[in-house]
Amino acid sequence: MSKSPATGAMGAAEPPEGDIVDNPRTWSENKKLLAVLGGILASFTAVFGTSVYVASVPGVVEEYGVSETLAISLVSIYSLGQVIGPAITTASSELFGRRRVLQLSILSALVLTVGSACAQTFRSLAVLRFLASLAISPCPSFALSVINDLWDVESSKTGSSVVLLAAMATIIPAALGMVCGAPLVAVRDWRWTFWLTAILLGAALLAVLPIPETFAPQIVRQRARKESNEAPTRGSWKELAWALFARPIHMLLVEPVIFPTALVSAIAQGVVFCLYAAYPLILSTAYSFNLAQIGLSFLPMFVGNVLAVPVLGIIDRSTAVREHFSATDAVGSTLLPERRLGGAILGGILMPISLFWGGWTARQDIHWIVPLLSGLLFGMSYTLILISYAIYKNDIYGAEFGASAFSAEVMMRYVLSAPVPLFTVHMVNRIGFGWSMTLMGLICAVLIPIPWIFMHHGARLRRRSRFVLHEGCRDTTPGVTCQGPHSLRDVQGAEG
Repeated sequence: MSKSPATGAMGAAEPPEGDIVDNPRTWSENKKLLAVLGGILASFTAVFGTSVYVASVPGVVEEYGVSETLAISLVSIYSLGQVIGPAITTASSELFGRRRVLQLSILSALVLTVGSACAQTFRSLAVLRFLASLAISPCPSFALSVINDLWDVESSKTGSSVVLLAAMATIIPAALGMVCGAPLVAVRDWRWTFWLTAILLGAALLAVLPIPETFAPQIVRQRARKESNEAPTRGSWKELAWALFARPIHMLLVEPVIFPTALVSAIAQGVVFCLYAAYPLILSTAYSFNLAQIGLSFLPMFVGNVLAVPVLGIIDRSTAVREHFSATDAVGSTLLPERRLGGAILGGILMPISLFWGGWTARQDIHWIVPLLSGLLFGMSYTLILISYAIYKNDIYGAEFGASAFSAEVMMRYVLSAPVPLFTVHMVNRIGFGWSMTLMGLICAVLIPIPWIFMHHGARLRRRSRFVLHEGCRDTTPGVTCQGPHSLRDVQGAEG
């Protein structure tokens, strides 16, 4: 079955390959990099806004006279916006294009963040912070969508590198926010974490203002409108709701790969949120650290994030040459997606070790550098887990369903991690920092077998998938059923 090039809700239409003006993939590499820069910076800021606020918690407690738990609850409130926002605004981008919605998202987040910096009551701060999160939350998925608009990631080295950069932009702010925010608050005041976020959003807005549209169906619609003064038919909101909200939930519930990998990523992020509340408590009591010193204590975690990249590259290259992974897969791939799981295996082992290490060495009779160095191991494990699973799922689902798989993981991560800061302070006060980290470490240890299971049974699990597009069956028309043992079965509302 075929579609008109100007129709289809989810991007079936593409400009002609030879059309230098209309086809984003024919742009120069410099133009492509400039087009994606603002989206990546906005993605960075979306996550940065979560962690940098933690440095403001003591100031919020003092300014508004609220409890520490209530002040840190704004981390949870911000996280809820990260769950709801992408489904709403990404659907709008499919109707109106990436450029317009991305610019509106960043501008709205900028205005709301400035409002947060000027908030006179805790209630207004909470509302504005939630709305700012809601506005900026689509940017990580937008950045990945724009990258896929501009490059064939599977065959382009530049595209693959930009994907890695975009992924790192959503990981390193988890530690970098505290590293930057705490000294800033110590020198200025707690509102400056919001002003810093606003400055980053302003830079991102300036970067995205001049970029042209990259979404192929929107480009076709714009050209058709100019030529005939009649816009082509867009997909219905019902189709978009399925593709961009219902489908991720459906995949989370029925896909054998999505739920376990999203659960591991969610637990890892939950531990990060736990450290946001636990680090200030233990470091201020055991070592009398001030706010700036507490913020700099997250620096080893940031270094671990960065070091994970070359480690992941070494693992990926070493596993790719093994005979087990170079054998042809039953679905036609020359390299099995499971070769990507080496980083997740190593990260899964290192994470509980780092938590046991940090938990039981954070004592007055042990030098502070000893527990802080555990953050290096934790930061590395966190990055290895998140990036390995992200690349693994991208290899499996490709451009057609990769966005839905990513949305499913984001929902899971923020839904499970959002409540963690609310009970962390009570947990540490009740059972101590050592046992709190031990509990977290044991939960992480239980999840160690998951990548091993996929390593040995991944091919069989992929054959059970309803969303994996196998070789020889690339028609994504709703309801199409291909013949063969590895067919695409009844995929509804397929992208592309």
